[in-house]
Amino acid sequence: MRHVLPIIVAIMLLLWVFQPGAVRAQNIGAVEEVRSEAFATAPSAARARVAVARQVVSNEAIETARDAAVGLRFIDQTVFRIGPDSIVTLDRYVFDGGRGSGDMALNLSRGAFRFISGSMPKAGIAVRTPTALIGVRGTDFLVRVTANGATQVTVFEGSVTIEPLVGGAVLAVAPGQRGSVDDSGAPPNLEAAPPDESGAGFMGSDSLNSQIGSSGPRFNQSPMPSLPPPVFVPPPTPVPAPPPQFKTLCFTGDTLVATSTGPRRIDAVLPGEWVLGLGEEGHAAWRRVRGVQRHGSEELRSKPAAAQLVALRIAGRDLRLTGDHPVLTDTGWRRAGLLQPGDWLRAEDGSLVPLQQIRHGLAPEAVFNLDVEMFPAYVAGGIFVSG
Repeated sequence: MRHVLPIIVAIMLLLWVFQPGAVRAQNIGAVEEVRSEAFATAPSAARARVAVARQVVSNEAIETARDAAVGLRFIDQTVFRIGPDSIVTLDRYVFDGGRGSGDMALNLSRGAFRFISGSMPKAGIAVRTPTALIGVRGTDFLVRVTANGATQVTVFEGSVTIEPLVGGAVLAVAPGQRGSVDDSGAPPNLEAAPPDESGAGFMGSDSLNSQIGSSGPRFNQSPMPSLPPPVFVPPPTPVPAPPPQFKTLCFTGDTLVATSTGPRRIDAVLPGEWVLGLGEEGHAAWRRVRGVQRHGSEELRSKPAAAQLVALRIAGRDLRLTGDHPVLTDTGWRRAGLLQPGDWLRAEDGSLVPLQQIRHGLAPEAVFNLDVEMFPAYVAGGIFVSG
């Protein structure tokens, strides 16, 4: 009898493990950015608010409010931007990076999304809407379900095919074109993409879309850090992006940058790594580095006096940067060289810290700056600065 009981317990455990509700869902990606309110409903789970760094799973539904947007990155590095007032279900996702195999199925019930493919085989990607099946042959496209249920697909790079659900010929859509189909049975329509069709209304329509543009991004393959959202107290009003006229140089090589693995000198940060940056509504968010810019001391000497090095004394430490570089203050973005002792600067934890001293006329040396994705800001020297 004493041998029978362990066997019974083992059988019961196996039966429990293989119950549908007991199988743990596999993470297929993570949330990179959220604007306003968005919610997700995972299998056998309650509806929950979407937050930055939240993991997403297969067969999960994501919905956005009227003024909201969500940015995801799947484990194969596919970038997926869900627009306002949308409902998307991640029906299926399987990816084997070692074999280069996998498949993905998405269902857009309402709204729009932008899709920028990663390593997932294109033949394994399928999108379904209320009126069409979309096959993916390329890398960057926008899908929209209009108010009357029609499907529109705009291609920026690569190509897609649109197959009407009510029957009819399959339509191939090439870069610079927009295909559309409805439930009337009429043949799909093909036209030139409108000049302003770049995902307007999506998160980062001024920053994200200007960076990924019609030619698509060039992401490298480093994964998003498995970290909780940074602790940050957002300012009372949304933080605007630094004005485009802020053409700046940068920071001396010994400047410490907040990365996902801890503080690191800016001259040691590499493209593809993650740094602490800002979301569009003032929250902290992890941002991937797209590139590192370097300017030599001779180039710095040739610049006007306003672009020469200054030293900001903050919490007893000096941050050395060019005077034209914008930093985030309690009143918005201001050039470092125009600051005065007593001005308040936005620290990485969201608090305000006073500028203790500023020194001008430092000797020129090599300086560095980071080009970060989405929102051009990151933490350097303990404060938020322009990217």
